[in-house]
Amino acid sequence: MAGERDTFAYWDANGNGDLTCSEAENRDEGLRLPAHRDNRDGTGLIYEWLERGRSSDGDDDGISCESSRNPNGYVPIRVTPPSGDRMCPSGSPTWMGLPVCEEVERVGYDRDAFGSAYSSLEDEIIEGLPKSGGQVYTPYSCKLFDIRTDGTAATDIEHIVALAEAYDSGLREEQFRTFAGDLVNLTIADPAVNRHEKSDRDAAEWRPSRNTGWFAAKVVAVKQKYGLSVNPAERDALASMLASDSSRAVTCN
Repeated sequence: MAGERDTFAYWDANGNGDLTCSEAENRDEGLRLPAHRDNRDGTGLIYEWLERGRSSDGDDDGISCESSRNPNGYVPIRVTPPSGDRMCPSGSPTWMGLPVCEEVERVGYDRDAFGSAYSSLEDEIIEGLPKSGGQVYTPYSCKLFDIRTDGTAATDIEHIVALAEAYDSGLREEQFRTFAGDLVNLTIADPAVNRHEKSDRDAAEWRPSRNTGWFAAKVVAVKQKYGLSVNPAERDALASMLASDSSRAVTCN
């Protein structure tokens, strides 16, 4: 979703939630087909381009102003807000495309609903991390662990945005298992760090001792991908980490 979102150069000039033909004229050069999705206004609404057709300005860019199926160019294809009060109120401020609001008390969270399919992904996670000889660095603390013959290590698989934190931030139920197994949000950690320091804390409550810029950028990217919110303290902590550490890669040398 984040990569698709970046292909758009234009979004909703009049702020009403629709991209209309009158807005699209002379502003369509950044649109790309087929079927890109966008949530950059932070409302949680997902919009998708439906079909290619002759546009209002006479070219073949896909703005189908004459199409009865898709008269406004973009139409909402899914509006499934989180249950209860986990969604930010309408009109909440945004930061980096993320709604900003205080989290409500956690109610109804069920860890088992996320499944455990990610438990088989440790070798894939390790493959993408820096190594020294036959050992792999854990990004949060740069501690080295031996890599076993099956590609795993004596580490914990770690959700960068914790499952409980994603739930608190508005993750929808139909996304639970996909989120839990998304490699974009997975790393490895020293078990002592994962279980006794980070746990389900957000970026305002815990930050790693190493690679803070990488960590903060990952949190933002994951929350953007799933349309999640941040609370004000988390926003401030993430902004501070991004400003103080310009690196967006794991480095342990």
